[in-house]
Amino acid sequence: MTRMNPLPARNQQFAATYTPGPRSPHQRGGYFDTELVSETWRKADIEVTQQFWRRPLAAVLGAFADAGFKVDRVAEPQPSAEALRLFPDDLGAVAGVPLFIVYRLWLQRLSRSR
Repeated sequence: MTRMNPLPARNQQFAATYTPGPRSPHQRGGYFDTELVSETWRKADIEVTQQFWRRPLAAVLGAFADAGFKVDRVAEPQPSAEALRLFPDDLGAVAGVPLFIVYRLWLQRLSRSR
């Protein structure tokens, strides 16, 4: 049996303080709900409305696997220190809040039975 390496200290600290619940102030349903979300924001004289689906991670990863993809990396980008310094009013409230996730995928060659 292969033993997993323990989490690095930073991840252990996160795990010790983790509290389940919505992370985004715009999340309406529970974590396992699939929901269509619409958000509108204004910057200068431009108003933008974006719609997107929020799904549990297992549903997203399952869909990738069903389509023949293998997940190589997952990232949850945060504003850089420089961006926070330049735009504190815009980015201060979202620092430390997971708002989106990025996946790097590889297409696997699926064997087909004949």
